[in-house]
Amino acid sequence: MQKLSKYGYGFQIKVLTSLVTDVGFSSRIFDILQPDYFESDALVWITEVTLKYYQTYHTLITMDALSVEVEGIADGDLKADVVKSLRDIYQNVESTDLQFVKESTIEFCRNQELQFAIMDSVDLIKTGKFEEIKKRIDDALKKGEDTNVGLDYLTEIDERYEGMARA
Repeated sequence: MQKLSKYGYGFQIKVLTSLVTDVGFSSRIFDILQPDYFESDALVWITEVTLKYYQTYHTLITMDALSVEVEGIADGDLKADVVKSLRDIYQNVESTDLQFVKESTIEFCRNQELQFAIMDSVDLIKTGKFEEIKKRIDDALKKGEDTNVGLDYLTEIDERYEGMARA
């Protein structure tokens, strides 16, 4: 398994900056971004907490929620590293290359998913389960796709009727 560490610490911080500030990015990547892709324990911890929060509440984690979680860390060294990393994350909110980082991260994670699917397929080839191989690879190729394909008819009512309003 490859890690995001090959891109460097700054890149990893910007991935997490995007994860805590961009709900569209979070929705695309939350099921394919693995905490183990990060190099430090602090970044792994932040990723785990952030992804768990998104999965539970379907929204971005807030600084208040992060603060509560950080207070629960018993290991003093880890706690200090997490606080430092969180500072770095929030200092990068205005970075001009976040779109590049997001696209590169999605590509990296999708490639990892495909690699896992191919590795899983080796055992399936031996047993002749070709339909399962196809399904596993198709699923891997679909992960990380943009799920926003238009208007959400339940939550975006105003947007649907905007064009229909009389002047």
